[in-house]
Amino acid sequence: MSKLLEKVGIKDITFGTDKALRLHTYQYHGPDPEGLWGGPVDKEDAKEDVQMLLGKFKECVSEYFEGYLDEELRKILDNV
Repeated sequence: MSKLLEKVGIKDITFGTDKALRLHTYQYHGPDPEGLWGGPVDKEDAKEDVQMLLGKFKECVSEYFEGYLDEELRKILDNV
């Protein structure tokens, strides 16, 4: 799905998909201190992934969907 979004012009979305899948794996398997399956090695690493993912989400919403946001949604986005 993320490749299709990139084809229609939403750039760098696959980065977010990769981060989300990495966090999904962490949710089910916990940390990967040995680096065997490519998940976050510890809680701090997972936290950094969450911050990066939210930052990218905020950029995408601001760039591609700004016209659809009402005042309430803009306030929520500002708090991300």
